[in-house]
Formats: sequence, structure tokens, C-alpha cells
Amino acid sequence: METFKYFKVNSSTTADELTLQRNELAKQNHPDKGGNTESMQHINNEFQIALAMIPKFQALGKIDSSGKQFLNDLIDGIAHLLEENKKFPKWSINIGVEMARSIVKSIDADSWATFLIGVINKHKK
Repeated sequence: METFKYFKVNSSTTADELTLQRNELAKQNHPDKGGNTESMQHINNEFQIALAMIPKFQALGKIDSSGKQFLNDLIDGIAHLLEENKKFPKWSINIGVEMARSIVKSIDADSWATFLIGVINKHKK
């Protein structure tokens, strides 16, 4: 999953793997190797941010199953409220619940991470 301009990070990325990525980028972009200072500064800044986020990505991988359980509980709660409201026929609620559950099944840790990074970036602006 690409979450940064220069680095690829997901729930299984280690600090050593990230450092190897940074070293490869430095070989290509360092001013002593024909690159420019500004690019190298961006790479170093992004490296520090990505390095700090590794534990968060790894935690997302661990909570993926509990996150799915939360979403399934939420779906059940919404279905129950809709049934009580009596504005929707039972069959349409069941179809909605099945569609929502199939979406939840397809969510993986990297999707959670992408979603959360999008939320963080949106609120930073």
C-alpha cells in the first residue's frame, strides 16, 4: 500500500525494511550522487514520519478482526433500529445487511490504514 510519496508502508513493514527503502532512495537522490538537497530533505522528513507510523500500522493489523466485529455489531444495531421503525420491509433490511457484511469481510488492515491516513490528512488541512 502506498501511503507516502517515497515510501511503501503496510501493517507488516519493519523499521529495517523502511531503512532499506530510505538507503535505496538516498543512493538515487543524495546531492553527492547527482540528486538535489530539497529531494533528500523531503525523503528524510517522510522517512521519519513513516518510521513513527510503523507501530500504528502494526497495531491496525492486530485490531483488524476486532474492527470487523465492531462494524458487524454496528450493522446489527442499525438493522434492529430499521426494523423497529417499520418504514422499511424486512426483506430490504436483510439485503442491506448482507451487502454491508460482504463489504466488512473484504476490509483488511491495509484498507483500515489507508482510511485512517486519509482522515488524518483531511483534518491536517
